[in-house]
Amino acid sequence: MKVEDSYIKKIKVTCLQNSFRKNSCSLENLSLLKMDVFHMDLKFLVVLFTCIGLVSCRCESGEVTVSSYPKPPFPKREIIKFKQPFMDRPAVMYGIKMIDSAYNKNTRADVKLLWVRPEAFSILMKSAYDSHLYGLGVSWMACL
Repeated sequence: MKVEDSYIKKIKVTCLQNSFRKNSCSLENLSLLKMDVFHMDLKFLVVLFTCIGLVSCRCESGEVTVSSYPKPPFPKREIIKFKQPFMDRPAVMYGIKMIDSAYNKNTRADVKLLWVRPEAFSILMKSAYDSHLYGLGVSWMACL
């Protein structure tokens, strides 16, 4: 068993034993275990900081698709609610997943993030200039 593995085991046990107390897995665990943080690898530090509550590793993802034919439904604002609210405002990444446009027109689409809150975010999906979009799909991921 590597030295780092034994530290991980000690931290997990300490955190589990004290889990009934709020904020019991804190920086004091570092001093109790007499650990040298500067000589540990990144994987170990992520496990350590996640256990003691310095890093939150929660992500949620999904998709939004808007379509209509023969009349284009754009511009369209969508509010996406998270399954469970985040503790703070998450970072949101998004990208176009699907596009359905008229074959005889230029294909241009625009997706903008309007606002982000711990419980939801809003995006604006629209066509640009003379494009005729009949459908647009967006994939997203929010992490904190």
